[in-house]
Amino acid sequence: MMKKMLFLLLIMLFSFSASASANPPISSETWYVASSTAGQRHLTVDVYNVGTSNISITLYKEGPSGQWTEVFKDYENLWSSQLYTLNYSLGYLASGSYKVVLDVYSQSVSIGHRLDYVNFY
Repeated sequence: MMKKMLFLLLIMLFSFSASASANPPISSETWYVASSTAGQRHLTVDVYNVGTSNISITLYKEGPSGQWTEVFKDYENLWSSQLYTLNYSLGYLASGSYKVVLDVYSQSVSIGHRLDYVNFY
């Protein structure tokens, strides 16, 4: 019984992430951040939301020839009109230039979100 519950939970989680990534975002916002030293990093993102939104937060690192490589991604469902503070422990990251991208996949109100603040430390 426990194995069935775990299996169903994994199927539900996978189906959400697969459906969210299969559809292109309806809007995106980007903030650029930098780190002068390598080390353990954390990311705090404030997202102002109105209505209901399905979003993703993605962190990319800039490579030596200008290409961007994804180093972190998380999906969130924002259910109410408020300021959400999302905190992530990213682990060890190299120094360099990074960008944080907020992608919105669905929203109940046309002005349903805003990337309000990013702290990369």
